[in-house]
Amino acid sequence: MRILIVHNRYQHAGGEDTVCDAEFELLRSAGHDVERLIFDNHEISGRMQAARTALLTPYNPRSRRLLARSIAGFAPDIVHVHNWFPLASPAIFDACAAHGVPVVWTLHNFRVTCVNALLFRNGRICEDCLGRSPVAGILHRCYRGSLGGSAIVAATEMLHAALGTWAHKVDRFIALNSFARDKFIQAGLPRERIVVKPNFLPDPGPPRDEPRAGALYIGRLSVEKGVDTLIQAWQRMPMALTIVGTGPEEPKLRKMAGKNPNIHFAGHCTHDAIASMLLRAQLLVVPSLWYENFPMVIVEALAHGVPALVSSGGALAQIVTDGVDGWHFAMGDAADLARVVRRLLETPSLLSAASTQARRRYEQDLTPVASLRQLEAIYAAARPHVQMR
Repeated sequence: MRILIVHNRYQHAGGEDTVCDAEFELLRSAGHDVERLIFDNHEISGRMQAARTALLTPYNPRSRRLLARSIAGFAPDIVHVHNWFPLASPAIFDACAAHGVPVVWTLHNFRVTCVNALLFRNGRICEDCLGRSPVAGILHRCYRGSLGGSAIVAATEMLHAALGTWAHKVDRFIALNSFARDKFIQAGLPRERIVVKPNFLPDPGPPRDEPRAGALYIGRLSVEKGVDTLIQAWQRMPMALTIVGTGPEEPKLRKMAGKNPNIHFAGHCTHDAIASMLLRAQLLVVPSLWYENFPMVIVEALAHGVPALVSSGGALAQIVTDGVDGWHFAMGDAADLARVVRRLLETPSLLSAASTQARRRYEQDLTPVASLRQLEAIYAAARPHVQMR
């Protein structure tokens, strides 16, 4: 197939960028003809450019023209959108419709129904705008604390819901898990066009048979990630914890940890360094307070045979099976998190068995082969008369 991938990169690289790049390489390696049209938020520099971007977020004619030009030159069978916010704008869907090219859109976040895309506000889950008007998102300044910015994002959601952009100009939506799919259905997206396909990771190879010790947290140090819950749980824990990452909560979290000898802040680490840590770790902890979609760090942990201890709210409880390839604890409950870790320390065989199951889960569902098979099926369903070569 001829596949055109469209993606708006953020200024700080994240999981969406990683998935987009990985799928591009996966499709090319399988023999498909793949091109990319990339919009980059690094282009937004200075107040004038930021103001112009904000005004054009609901509909950017320039982005529509750029995509129309790419479609005319490449003649794709499918356009696969990963992110349109904010530079690309939903105008890109009109370009596809005008050229009669089917569209697949991976829903990496909840932007279609939530101003901050997280369904999270003031330290808790928030569904005030789910399937309803996003006016609450404006009143609460949910986009970066800005009234104007929140109004722009809300206007974008309302405009394209009213125009039928989501209902009529996207042939298949990809949700990363069934929990998210249910939320998107509640938001009003057409049930019959939402399919589930998890993220994947190139195989790092079977885990080495070496001693493992300690727990890891890997991710941004921000409120929704729940790292404060993790540190509270670890105050009297006889197990080493390494916290990898940086973010706005770092000073507060370091203060909370105090001089606890079992808590180490590693800061930003390279991918190779993280892979090396996963090879030696017993446990990954994901204490998120929001509805994570499908964190790449969990995929990587499973691939390395590291079971995950995750908060029980949202999709994480579906991604990790309690007592099989990991465990659950009550979201935001430090005492419950500590209870589960103590149980694992008292019964080391649980960690060993879950390590085997973690690697097995990766091999069954999260490999490049599995992802390619799913992607090709989704493209075929979006445009059934196009035959796979």
